[in-house]
Amino acid sequence: MARSNRHAPRARLRLRSREVALAGLLVVAALAPRAAEAGSLSLAWDAVAGASGYRVYSGTSPGVYTGSVTLGAQTSYTFTNLPDCQTYYVAVKAIDSQGRLSAAYSNQIIGLPKPTVTGITPTGSPQGSTLNVTITGTNFDTQARPDFNLLNPIEQSIGPDIAVNSSGSVSCTQLNASITLAPHAWVNDATRPRVVAVVNQARQASDGNGIAGSAGDKFRVLFDTRRADIDASGRVMDRDFLLWRNAFGSAHGTPPLPPDPNYSAAVDLNGDGIVDGVDLALLVSKHAFTCDATGCHP
Repeated sequence: MARSNRHAPRARLRLRSREVALAGLLVVAALAPRAAEAGSLSLAWDAVAGASGYRVYSGTSPGVYTGSVTLGAQTSYTFTNLPDCQTYYVAVKAIDSQGRLSAAYSNQIIGLPKPTVTGITPTGSPQGSTLNVTITGTNFDTQARPDFNLLNPIEQSIGPDIAVNSSGSVSCTQLNASITLAPHAWVNDATRPRVVAVVNQARQASDGNGIAGSAGDKFRVLFDTRRADIDASGRVMDRDFLLWRNAFGSAHGTPPLPPDPNYSAAVDLNGDGIVDGVDLALLVSKHAFTCDATGCHP
């Protein structure tokens, strides 16, 4: 299985019919990213001309289907409450108006249920840092990777701010990764948690970068206190407040909006794309502090 991006195309499998005059495409969806339901496997397919229904087959061995569900004209289905860390094999047949099944199965889809995240260690790090993290959960395939930007809407406006340098699955329930937080990374708090996603490899080549799932686990980007020294003078003093005031109210300017000429990432201390009172609060908290390579101190 390869990996999923936020707008992944969907894998297409052809329904080959011999006994029933039905033709069409089965589509396994890399749906819009969302929190994964534990033990779930979601499918969607294009309607087949002349079909009055579909039968979805599943099993845990290639080509051996031990379960099935018969549907009406709907073109999607989600398996739920599946045992974790089990590979599933899924195929579909079309049903005509007389209840006859197409002789041939669609091409087979292979995959684990959607991955979920239950924990991350450490739980946070300052802006600009590089660190190793361990992510625990379930349904991680052999090429699973973490994504700290995929399911966090704020990164869709300000751009990705946590890079995954390398990653590797230890088991179906654990993966390790090296990550780097941008110097101006968004400082998130309890009211706006940063959801950590895990992305499994694609079930088919046309699945794009893979299948994403997540849970509500949080990773905290902490404020690098040295950034309060905006003018790099070694002290957080009135000049830093003046620089903040000159940029107050300016915004990042996400395309198609033009960039705001007054916006500066250096003054947007919490990295959320706008210079506002939150940045002022961070600045005030370090007023009259002396700054060095280890941070700003009274």
